[in-house]
Amino acid sequence: MGAYNRLNGEPCCSHSYLIPQILRKDWNFDGYVVSDCGALKDIYKFHQFVETRAQAAAVALKSTCDLNCGDTYDALVDAYEQDLISEDDITVAAENLFAIRYRLGEFEETRPYSDIGYDMIDSKEHKELNLKTAEQCIILLENKDNFLPLDKNTNKRIAVVGPNSLAVTALEGNYNGYASEYVTVADGIRRVFGNAEISVEKGCNYCDEYLNHWSGFQNMISDGIAAAAEADITILALGLDRTIEGEDTGFNDDYTASGDKRSLCLPATQQKLAEAVCDVCDNVIVVLLCGSSIDIDEKVRSHAKAVLQAWYPGSLGGLALANILAGDVNPSAKLPVTIYKGNHDMPDFEDYDMKGRTYRYINGDALYPFGFGLSYTSYKYNKAKVVAEDAEKIIVSTEVENAGDIAGKEIVQVYAAYTDSRVATPHWQLCSLKPVLLEAGKKEVVSLDIDRYWVKAVTTDGRRVDPDGEIVFYIGGHQPDAVSTRLLGYSCLKIELQKG
Repeated sequence: MGAYNRLNGEPCCSHSYLIPQILRKDWNFDGYVVSDCGALKDIYKFHQFVETRAQAAAVALKSTCDLNCGDTYDALVDAYEQDLISEDDITVAAENLFAIRYRLGEFEETRPYSDIGYDMIDSKEHKELNLKTAEQCIILLENKDNFLPLDKNTNKRIAVVGPNSLAVTALEGNYNGYASEYVTVADGIRRVFGNAEISVEKGCNYCDEYLNHWSGFQNMISDGIAAAAEADITILALGLDRTIEGEDTGFNDDYTASGDKRSLCLPATQQKLAEAVCDVCDNVIVVLLCGSSIDIDEKVRSHAKAVLQAWYPGSLGGLALANILAGDVNPSAKLPVTIYKGNHDMPDFEDYDMKGRTYRYINGDALYPFGFGLSYTSYKYNKAKVVAEDAEKIIVSTEVENAGDIAGKEIVQVYAAYTDSRVATPHWQLCSLKPVLLEAGKKEVVSLDIDRYWVKAVTTDGRRVDPDGEIVFYIGGHQPDAVSTRLLGYSCLKIELQKG
């Protein structure tokens, strides 16, 4: 899919070099290219790269953008009649599109995708996969004094408080389908902790600041505080949904601008609720349902017994969360993004330079680093070494031990760090990973393949070359940064790759 922006002065969807040379020739791409929705209209209306729809359609087609999401290709007839494109240009695009349709089996007697029966939709097997996927994606970020898991047979009072307690939209995420059944956070707690006395309060909306001056907000937050004050354990279901973070939401306030967050912190309305709950309840579990980095601030973070990142977990996400809280599932997921401190100095959103971004180029420390995630058990690593290498790949191995007293799944990670005098290189970057299931006390030797693609320096003209400096591999259950090492209590094993 072609992007909206320009690269070196040319719109990406009509770029004379990006698509025909790099994508088609250098990378040998044999599929079709589609524009992002409305991107071809941008070529003439906002980029003003050309003057008319016909000209925009022509430059995109001649750059081998085969399909338009939008209506600009309605002007292809005009472009043809104005001799801006040829019949051959149209034929190339049509052939690219039909080739994929043939490969998808759309012209077979039985079509493998178009003829999927209704009985497969929302089936038992798919629901089981939905639940399993959610369980494997929820990340345990904090677990002070092993507060979790909770006793699923407890008869204590549990309060579920926060705008995502009963929110279906926070299960669905964005660009979502629809399910026949939704299990919210509160629903999941009710199902799994059947003997507990459970109360549920919204506490506040997501980030409507004007509610601070409206009695309805005071009523909601008072109810949330009251429920937490009476509870033995409070589960704070906080975060966002697609109305706050998404693509071109049209919603603008002090926190968001049409889906682009203005802050790395929790919205002020929720922060106020969270701090008030922490003031009245000793045992607080924070659950964040959102799709991006959010800091709940030091007061809440230091008070909370546990913090979990649940993302937008799907229709059965509330059940998946409850299964983890009860210990029926041992959390194993690792962060696929960096969670920054709320005051972290990020580069300007419109600056496409990588400096200061992601775990590879971050300045300073992350709050919770990429690749980090806790478990209800612990792991030890020993005997890391290079097993074999050739021109295509490097194979490394390590011994992994489940040093705890319950079974678990560990995500073994390998990071490569290298130096090159010609260009800037990352701190290190993930180059291989492998999950391993281990019973309590068991060990296993795990081998991981590393494609040499991941140990190449990238030149200013986009070529990948062998670095002229050393290459070092780090193996463990996290990246080799100081924060992860402190949070997990051990350092990654180190392998220096010999040159030659």
